[in-house]
Amino acid sequence: MRIVKFTLFLLLVLIWKSLSLPGSEIDSKLDDYDFITRVIYREVDYSFCFLSATDIRTSDIDLDFSFESHLIKAGRLKRLGFWRELFNPLKVSAGSDLFRESPGLGKDYSWYSGGLYGLSLGVEKGSRLSILFSDNLWIGGNYTIGSGPFLITAFLSTVEYKKTPSDDWTSDFPIVPVSNPIHIGLHSILKWDKFKIDYLGALSGNSIYMVGSYNRLHIELHMKKLSFKGFGGITSPDFISTDLNLTEDKYFLSLLIGIYPTRYWDTILKFQYSEEHLPVLPIAFIPTSGSSSIKIKYDNSKFLFTTELGQQFNFDSNGTESVENKFDSRIGVSGQFSVFMGFGFSSDFDSLTERRFELNVGGSIRKTDVELAFKYKEEIFEPIDQYKLRLKVDQEFGTGSAFFKVEVGEGWLLEGLSVGFKAVFE
Repeated sequence: MRIVKFTLFLLLVLIWKSLSLPGSEIDSKLDDYDFITRVIYREVDYSFCFLSATDIRTSDIDLDFSFESHLIKAGRLKRLGFWRELFNPLKVSAGSDLFRESPGLGKDYSWYSGGLYGLSLGVEKGSRLSILFSDNLWIGGNYTIGSGPFLITAFLSTVEYKKTPSDDWTSDFPIVPVSNPIHIGLHSILKWDKFKIDYLGALSGNSIYMVGSYNRLHIELHMKKLSFKGFGGITSPDFISTDLNLTEDKYFLSLLIGIYPTRYWDTILKFQYSEEHLPVLPIAFIPTSGSSSIKIKYDNSKFLFTTELGQQFNFDSNGTESVENKFDSRIGVSGQFSVFMGFGFSSDFDSLTERRFELNVGGSIRKTDVELAFKYKEEIFEPIDQYKLRLKVDQEFGTGSAFFKVEVGEGWLLEGLSVGFKAVFE
C-alpha cells in the first residue's frame, strides 16, 4: 500500500511539473477497469513519455518510461526496419510500412503498458547499437555507409536464450538454452527518381543447427497515375528468427498495384501467394495459400464510395482445399453531419457463410463531435448473430479535448466503457 501511495504521489508531481512546461501533453482515461495516464514532453532535441496504468480492481500499477534524443533512445522501445522483419520473416506484404523505417529501436509512446525495454545508441541515422532486455536478451548493431541514392547497411546480432524449453513436442521447434544464435547480413537500398529497390540478406547459425538464410526483395515504382509495389522472400530450413523460432523452407510473393485515373478515383489490386516445403518425407501435397482482391474507391471529401472484392484459398498437406470469397462495400456523405453505411458477405463456392452490416452516423455542433456506430455479423451455418452498438462523444476546449465512449453488445450487455481527456500546453 505504501508503494501505491508513493507511485500516485510521484505521478501527481510529474503531472504538476508538466503543467508548467510548454510542449507537454497529458492524456488520461479510464478504459473499463484500467486507469491510464500518459505524459509526453517534447523539445527540439529530445522527448520523453511517462505512462502509468492502474487496475482499479486489484490496485496493481504498471509504470513505463521512454526517452528519445538524437543519440539515445531508452526505456520502452519497439523494433524498426529489418530488425522488426527478422523477428518474424515473411510476415509482411508489399504495402507494409516496414520498408520506410530506419533500422534500430524506436520510441514506444502507445497507450498500453508493458512491452519491450531496451537501449539504443547511435551517432547518425541508420548506424546504431541496440539492446533489448526482454525474455531473451538481444543485442544488435548496424552500420550504414553511403548517402543519397544508395545505402548499404551491415548488421550483426546475437540472442541469449533465457526461457525454459517447451516440453510440447508439437511446438514450433523450440531452441535449447545453449544454442544462442548469431545473425549477420547486409541490407541495401537503391533509389532513383521514383524507383526504389530494397534487398535484405541474412544468415543465422549456432552450435547446434546448420546455417540458415533469409533473402527478400522489395520494389517500389511511383508514377503520376500508377504505383507498383512488389515483395518476394524465401527462408531456408534452420534459419532462426530473432524471436528464436526455426523457419521452414518457404517462399512468399506479394504484389500491390495502384491505379489513379482521376483526382478522386483509386483502384488497388492486391495479390499474394506462399508455398511451404515441410521437412516430412511421406508428404503428398505442398501446402500453399494465396489471395487476390480489387478495391475501388471514390472520395471527394464530401462523398465516399468504396467496394472491395477478394478471394482467399488454402491448400494443406492432406490435399484439403478451402476457398473464401469476400465482398464489402461502403457509401456515405460527410460534412457537418455524416452518414456512412457498409455491407458485405463471405462465401465459399456453393453458398453464403457470413453476412455483415455497419452503420455510422456522426455530427458536429460547434466543438462537440458525436458518433453512433452499429455493427452486425451473422454466421450462416452457426447459430451466431453478433452485433455491437458504440456511442462516442468528443468535446474540444481551450487547451485540449475530452471524450466519452460506450459499447454494448448482444442483450444490451456492456462491453466497453471509456472516458478521458487530453491537454496540450504550448
